[in-house]
Amino acid sequence: MRRALAFGLLLALASSPVVAETQWTPFQLREVSGIRPFVEVRINQVPFSFMVHANAGFYAMTTHANAEQAGVGPLQSSGHYGITAPGQVSDLGVATTTVKTLQVGDDVVKDAPLKVFEVPQKQTMQGMLGMGWLRARRVLVDFDQHRIGIPHSSADTSQERRRLLAAGYAAHAMQWNAATNEYEVQVALNDASANFVVSTVAKFLIDDHTAKRANITLGKVVDTYGGPSGTTGKAYAAASALSLSIEGQAVKVPDNTRVLDLYGYEATTRPASPAEQIGGFLGADVMLANHAVIDFGDGVLYLKP
Repeated sequence: MRRALAFGLLLALASSPVVAETQWTPFQLREVSGIRPFVEVRINQVPFSFMVHANAGFYAMTTHANAEQAGVGPLQSSGHYGITAPGQVSDLGVATTTVKTLQVGDDVVKDAPLKVFEVPQKQTMQGMLGMGWLRARRVLVDFDQHRIGIPHSSADTSQERRRLLAAGYAAHAMQWNAATNEYEVQVALNDASANFVVSTVAKFLIDDHTAKRANITLGKVVDTYGGPSGTTGKAYAAASALSLSIEGQAVKVPDNTRVLDLYGYEATTRPASPAEQIGGFLGADVMLANHAVIDFGDGVLYLKP
């Protein structure tokens, strides 16, 4: 009798639905050179507000003052990087270190790598969580519900995929670019094919060379940029109509599209072939307009029509 009861219990447990253990943490959207998501991060138990930045190749970063506040050290200097204002390289340079703990919600990473350098913002920016953290923790960034998820296992990620597909989302595989440490998708921009970076921050940005191939007319100068290595330049409004799609799915385009020299901003050499170039960035404005969920663990971009 006892064996029968035990066997029945095992069957009941085996047939029970798997309970998702993804840990969800809300993010706040802030206007800091464009819309950007921020979450509370604890460095060595000291709380900060960090930007979730998928275009940043590092694990995490903060400024020298914040590193000192969190008791981070010793710092290993690795050259000149970081700016105090557009076009002004910081004298403090860039350093690397390891922090005892980096915590987001209940998720704690021990001995986490950290970069330390200066970044000017129109509002105070205390640090960033970059692509290193997003991939290592297999993070889900849900722009529809303004939250980030850290799954406990691959089963949690699979369950979220089923939920999204049942809700009418389309799944698009992202391609990993090892040279830039970014995820990309191929888009059709006014019928011109281009590789766009899947971003979590700021606006819909189009490289000026891609804009020319897509027959996009440049409007007035609407902004200036200051790259992280001291470069400066102008950003233009797109003055003509835009159409954007990914694998045949129409993607809503926000009104505040910007066109600029993306390679000039990064101070990097532009590849000769358009097929190897970055054509633009699908920023937070695009993600919000299309209810996007980005799975950085499995490399999938979910968009809802």
